[in-house]
Amino acid sequence: MKCRSWLVAIFVGLSLAQGSGPCPATAEDLQGELQRARTVLQAGQAKDAAEILSRLITASPQPELYFERGIAYIQSGQLAAAFGDLDQAISLAPNRPEYHLKRGALLLKTAKYQDALNDLTKVLEIEPANAEALRTRAKTLFRLDRAALAVADVSQAISLSPGDGSLYRLRGDLLAASGDHRNAVLDYDKAIELRPNDAVAYNNRGVTLANLDKTREAMADVTKSMELASSPQPRLESRGIQENPW
Repeated sequence: MKCRSWLVAIFVGLSLAQGSGPCPATAEDLQGELQRARTVLQAGQAKDAAEILSRLITASPQPELYFERGIAYIQSGQLAAAFGDLDQAISLAPNRPEYHLKRGALLLKTAKYQDALNDLTKVLEIEPANAEALRTRAKTLFRLDRAALAVADVSQAISLSPGDGSLYRLRGDLLAASGDHRNAVLDYDKAIELRPNDAVAYNNRGVTLANLDKTREAMADVTKSMELASSPQPRLESRGIQENPW
């Protein structure tokens, strides 16, 4: 069997001839199959992507492959398996910030806030200007009743990505939850300026305006939010109106 056919042997479950030993995976082979797994995953076929990645891991157990399979497991709802793969990826490559960021986000999702904080802080030790890590750590800090630090993280993220309207909306949410309604409205104003179709920002500004006894403006915002939520184009932005806006 030629070395270039090692992937074929793995994918059809064949055994190499006794005594010949497995052929080494080439970088070109691995990257080609990894890209195929990513394409399959983007098409919403998480289970198929995980199967491709499992076969690749059998051939060459690299941290990137565990990380990618972890993402596939997350998308298919297999969170225990996802944690296992992310843990393995981090054990093999402990200084990859994206690995800690993904695990931190999953820990936040599963309400393991202190563990999430540890991962997200690690990201920022490696990569201090990571706006996404700051965003996610802010949410985690808020869950740990450390609202002032959460606002500080979002403010730093805004300084790094001033054109990201979702960051202003998040800071508005944090300020509103902390009782600072006036400054929350200013952030919602900026969020809407940057993302005019953000139904959640209109909704949350409306609630905040109501807390300031600005009933007419509040009703206008809630009405606008409902209009945006019912139109097909901004549907992705309107998720969360009936639940926690995060």
